[in-house]
Amino acid sequence: MNDPREIRKRLLKYFVPVLLISIGFNLPKFFETEAFIIPVSASDGNETKTESADYVVRLNVTEMRIHPIYSTWANWSQVRKSMNS
Repeated sequence: MNDPREIRKRLLKYFVPVLLISIGFNLPKFFETEAFIIPVSASDGNETKTESADYVVRLNVTEMRIHPIYSTWANWSQVRKSMNS
C-alpha cells in the first residue's frame, strides 16, 4: 500500500487524465485571437526616427472564434465550468 512505486502509479492514474482533459479543454482558447505587434515610429518634422522601441499590440478575433459551432461550444463550456465551481 505504501510502496513508492504504487504511490507513483496511483498519482499518475489520477493526475494524467486530469492534465490531458484540462489541456484539451483550454487549448482552443489560444487560437481564438491573433496578436499583431506594430512598431510605432515617432516623427520629427519630415524625418522618422527608427530607434524608437515603442510598439502597439493589436488583437484580432480569428474565424474560429466567430464560427457558430465554436461559439456555442465556448459559451456552454463556460456555463458548465461555472456550475462546477
